Amino acid sequence: MMGSKIIVSSRIVVALALCLGLGGCGMWTSRPDTSNMPESFGKLDSPLFGCADVAGLYAWPPTQGKAYRPYKFYGNPNFLGVPTYERAQIWIKEPVSMISPMTVHSRLVNTNPNYRTSLTSQWSFKEYDKSEFKCRGGWLVLSDVLNENPNELEGHAAKRLFMGGKIGRLKDGGLVLGQKVTISGQLDSFFSWGGQSYGTYTVADHDMWYWIKLERIGATGNGVKPDDASASSNAQARSAAAGVGAKRDAEEQEARQAAQDKRIREHRAR
Repeated sequence: MMGSKIIVSSRIVVALALCLGLGGCGMWTSRPDTSNMPESFGKLDSPLFGCADVAGLYAWPPTQGKAYRPYKFYGNPNFLGVPTYERAQIWIKEPVSMISPMTVHSRLVNTNPNYRTSLTSQWSFKEYDKSEFKCRGGWLVLSDVLNENPNELEGHAAKRLFMGGKIGRLKDGGLVLGQKVTISGQLDSFFSWGGQSYGTYTVADHDMWYWIKLERIGATGNGVKPDDASASSNAQARSAAAGVGAKRDAEEQEARQAAQDKRIREHRAR
């Protein structure tokens, strides 16, 4: 019995030594710095004063980057609080002053001619008042919000999650969004050996950033027709129906004219 304890203890000592020597212990594991926007996105178009000029109409899905799970923000599958779909239009009205709100809209882009829905014409929206963002260094910086979704907490083995981020305008006109997930109270083991974890400790709070880039497709959503394949399909059907009706009317008119001409000829022959 004593021998088995000695063997187990010696294994732990060896594992700890290897862990320290190879830098494999959880508490010394380094994390990549994800706080900077990827260089492949381009250059940030930073104003000298005031807020970033992020107003415009943008296309979803993103052209570059990877969003959070896969595009959650504030704990729900959406973009800055508005619903997203497989394809969508995102319309942002920027704050016109340091005290005015920012409004984010979205609506569905329908590529199925057989599917009819009002989601292509109705804009969903969320408004951010001045307490929910700040203008800083060419960015609109969003305030951190506590995410109490138990599935999210369990997925990170954390006690608390905070969601934040920042929005900017790129020199090519695109929109860049950095989603920040702050993980607090996460537990980790000192080291693992043979499938067993030994000892636990609380990891220091740390941030994980996710970056996406959206293509700019217009200056505003005002007056922009819905991108709806069923609408053009309906128009084609109405046009075809109108064409059939016009042809039928022409044929009926031609038949009436022919009958009238016949009666005139018969009257003259008498």
